[in-house]
Parts: sequence; C-alpha cells; structure tokens
Amino acid sequence: MRVSVLELSKGMSHLVGATNGEAHLAGVTAQLNGEDQTVLLDFTSIESATSSYLKALLFGFFDDSQRAHPRLSLRGSFPVVVRLHDSVRDELSHLTSLAGRQIVEGVKVRADEV
Repeated sequence: MRVSVLELSKGMSHLVGATNGEAHLAGVTAQLNGEDQTVLLDFTSIESATSSYLKALLFGFFDDSQRAHPRLSLRGSFPVVVRLHDSVRDELSHLTSLAGRQIVEGVKVRADEV
C-alpha cells in the first residue's frame, strides 16, 4: 500500500511536531485493511520534517503500546520510506541513530513497487 505523506499533510511540504505525526499515523491506520502489509510512505515533495514528527509517524509502527492500542491497527504492517529529500533523510538518519532504531528506505521505486 502506498501512502502520500504530502496528501496526509494536506499539501504542507514542511512537517513539524509530534501532534502532526500522530495525526498522520492515524490517517495511515485508517487506510489499512487489516492484512499484513508493507506501507510505502511516499515523501515526494516533502522538503523537511522534524525529528518529533518522524518519530511520531514512524516509531508508532514498532512501539508496543501504540500497536496494542485499539484505535491503531498497525499490527502486521511495516513502513518503508520512499522518495526522501536529502534534508528528511539526514534528519531520519540522525533520529534513528540516536534512538538505536532502523528504518528501511526504498531507493528504487516504480508505482507501488520497491
């Protein structure tokens, strides 16, 4: 499943804050169909994103408390980020390094295939 982060953000190209990240995560979960799936988070046209935004959006896929939350149906879903702007990639790299986590980036993307 492919999700446009630009559409989630209603056209905002600079993404800030955990509150926005959590809201966008809820938007992703609303689109899930309950089956195990890879979620392609397409960052096309996103010029920047803060660590707090990225943490709220991406780490929710792995955080047991959020995965177990009845409103968030992330169980069995795995995020892959695609089409990252260099500034977003740098911020994500710094964040994951500090948190001791890893996120998969798809670098060769064709439609909904990585």
